[in-house]
Amino acid sequence: MDFGCGYGDQTIELAQQGAGRAIGMDIRDEVLEKAVAKALGLRNVKFLNPGRAKVNVLADFVLSIDCF
Repeated sequence: MDFGCGYGDQTIELAQQGAGRAIGMDIRDEVLEKAVAKALGLRNVKFLNPGRAKVNVLADFVLSIDCF
């Protein structure tokens, strides 16, 4: 899980490098829309806005780079 994923670059990298499932979370819809567009074709990536939907996901690890 990439907490505060922004445009999804690290989330997408995780998916491309073999993660079974990579989840990016951010509260900004405008960046999530661009992240989803970048990830087209990757089936193991999902982007969520925890402010808009209940998120109930288990993760093996959480990545958070420059997230405030």
